[in-house]
Amino acid sequence: MRRTILLLAGVLLCVVALGSDSPKEYDDKTENVGIEGRWRLTEIIDWNGEKQGIQDMRPFRFENYRIDKNHNPPHLDRSFADFKGRTFRFIYQLDGDTLRIAGNERGNFGRRPEGFNDIGNYVWTYKRVK
Repeated sequence: MRRTILLLAGVLLCVVALGSDSPKEYDDKTENVGIEGRWRLTEIIDWNGEKQGIQDMRPFRFENYRIDKNHNPPHLDRSFADFKGRTFRFIYQLDGDTLRIAGNERGNFGRRPEGFNDIGNYVWTYKRVK
C-alpha cells in the first residue's frame, strides 16, 4: 500500500513537471502585465470609427497571448483555437481596470496597427470584472 502511494505521488510529480499551460508556439513567454483575471467587453469601435453593438456580455479571461512591452504602444499577440496556426497582432493600452486593444481589419493576421486611431482599426474596450 505504501509503495503504491509513493509510486502514484512520483507519477503525479512527473506529469506536473512535464505539463505546461502555455501553447508550444509561445514557449512560456506569456508575461504578467495586469491583464490576468476576468474582463467584460464594454465597447467596440469598427474600422469606420463607428460604435458597434456588443453581442456577448459574459466575462472571460485572456488566454493564449504574448506581450512585448518594448514597443510604444505595447504589442499583444493572440492565437485562437478557431484559427489554427494563425496569430492576431494587436496593440494594447492598460489604464487601471480599463483595457483597450486595437487590431486591423478582420482577417488581417500580418499587419499590426501603429496607433489606436489608425484608419482600418477595430478597437475593443474591456473593463475588469471584480
